[in-house]
Amino acid sequence: MKASPTMTPDLGSYEAHLELIARLERPRSANDRIITWCDGDGALGIARSPEGRIEIFLAGPPIEPRSKIVRENLEHQLWWREGKEDALSASRLLLPAAGHFDQVAAFLCTELLRNGASENPGRAFWKAEPVIELAIQRLRIADRAILGLIGELLLLEALVRAAPPNKVAAIIDAWKGYRETARDLQFGGVGVEVKTTTRSASSHLIQGVHQVEVGHGVDGAPESTLLLLSVGIQWAGVGADPSNTTSLPRLVAAIVDRTRQALEVSAEPVIAELLRRIAEYGSSAEIGYDHTTMADSAVFQRPFRSAFVRCYDMADDQIHVLRGDDVRAKPNVDTDSVRYRLNLPEQVRGDINPTVGMNASARRVLELADGL
Repeated sequence: MKASPTMTPDLGSYEAHLELIARLERPRSANDRIITWCDGDGALGIARSPEGRIEIFLAGPPIEPRSKIVRENLEHQLWWREGKEDALSASRLLLPAAGHFDQVAAFLCTELLRNGASENPGRAFWKAEPVIELAIQRLRIADRAILGLIGELLLLEALVRAAPPNKVAAIIDAWKGYRETARDLQFGGVGVEVKTTTRSASSHLIQGVHQVEVGHGVDGAPESTLLLLSVGIQWAGVGADPSNTTSLPRLVAAIVDRTRQALEVSAEPVIAELLRRIAEYGSSAEIGYDHTTMADSAVFQRPFRSAFVRCYDMADDQIHVLRGDDVRAKPNVDTDSVRYRLNLPEQVRGDINPTVGMNASARRVLELADGL
């Protein structure tokens, strides 16, 4: 891979690192990096990947982390530098792409320099490793929150686009996933749980048996139907065709535009409430996407495309999953503590279950929620 280093004066403060990171350029190709050094000796550098993620470089021999999580995000490589015959030997720490990872990266750079990265990058890394591990764990949580928000908004956008204008406000109001609730959308007796993944299959973490069985409506609402929408997305690379990709800001803008078109003069209060809910989503993970101020952020502009969409009727007896009755049969197990990974097949019952495709899934939801 090719590195184009740039030199900077000594930067010792968090604020200086944050300002530096904000100015980082994306490379023109997937194999290039434009490294900016945080110290005059060229021991600690930072760069932005083509996808907009921050990478921290520590020059020198390979570093062997103690933490498995850190090891998964660290690699050692030779980087061929423009205008020089010798290669740069450096370890590269790739941070998860989460909402506030610029701030986290600035903090980590400051901590590494404080621990002597300019003199001994490896030793500084080992000293800072517990903090790096915590940062990666936190960013992974935030990354999953962004992924969850994208899946729910993909469905919301398809619903408001497919519904008649007089139903749009009710559809937006039915979105409950922005807070901690039993369902992501609740249309009377129809509950919808949205699960989003970057895996190639409908494999999802289940945070309690209530997510896979009928009867746990939002705020105790009686529930007769539960649909689980499995959404697979792929992050797009550099130069992705915008005609078959989208991004979180574009997704929100599409919902806002449809709402404004459908509700006309009465749209603005509904839009304001929608944007407030979006900003509240993932607050526990501190992602807080504010569409009015963050739409131009490189983090949230990451392009992606849908890989698959499958809408499962979870009342189907051909879906064999762990449910509440299974756990309650073991009285020594706390039902609310059960978490597991759900692996759903591409087909459960021919072409009846699941419904395939986002548009078809949205129509299915609207048909079942006819009385909304």
